[in-house]
Order: sequence, then C-alpha cells, then structure tokens
Amino acid sequence: MDLGDNYPRGINFWAFTRDTKEMNLIYQFKTLHGKNAVSPAGAGYEKYEEISGPDQDFYKWSNDN
Repeated sequence: MDLGDNYPRGINFWAFTRDTKEMNLIYQFKTLHGKNAVSPAGAGYEKYEEISGPDQDFYKWSNDN
C-alpha cells in the first residue's frame, strides 16, 4: 500500500507478481475547492456554479496538487 499524493490521490493497494504489477485505488481523497475567487498563488478563478449553494460560493481552484 502507499499514499498517492498526486494522481491518483488516495490510498493505493499494490499487487505484484514476478511478471505483473497491479494497482487498485481503494480510497480517494476529496478535493477542497477554493472559497475565494483568488487562490493563494494570486490567480483569479471563476465561480464553480455546479457546487456553490445559497450559503457558500466555491471557485474553480483547489488544494489538490
């Protein structure tokens, strides 16, 4: 097993034989989308209408690598 920090981001289960290597993603971490139009890097992003609601707006940047 390993923790995937990029793609796929999650807990990966590996199976090895002499001839093959297989990976199954057994848990995927949820991405937290930005709550401000400007990211910490200073770039501006548009509102993420599909996941925004009456009490909270989200923007199309995230904490994912």
